[in-house]
Amino acid sequence: NYDFIAKVDPDAILYADRLRGHLQWHIGQNVFFLNCAKYIPATMYGALEVFSKAALGSYLSQHKRCESSLPFWSWGEDRYMAGCLEMLGVKTQPDYLNFLHDERCWGVDCGNKAAVAFHSFKQVNHWFRCYEASK
Repeated sequence: NYDFIAKVDPDAILYADRLRGHLQWHIGQNVFFLNCAKYIPATMYGALEVFSKAALGSYLSQHKRCESSLPFWSWGEDRYMAGCLEMLGVKTQPDYLNFLHDERCWGVDCGNKAAVAFHSFKQVNHWFRCYEASK
């Protein structure tokens, strides 16, 4: 029933209603989203991983290709999935503006009322303060 699947870290804040606006132009595409361009090459940070149904279908049917040729045992799951999907021909969709505000990328601006997700908040009171400021 859904066109996209999002994996979100438990210490992140996600506004699903804001995410929909970023995805609507990509319905039916074989795509996943890059969310940090601070470093080259741009990447998909694991706090928010968004895949189309077609992208995960490609992975399901061909993941053995990735497992036999990528060093998945030494990578994090976000790097592995991005590398695998690219190898399988899944299109990358850069989306850096108001997609993920992460302390490891460009930082977190909890006052941003347009951002889709904020990360990382290891303490409940910090998570709640950002949630209150960003809603």
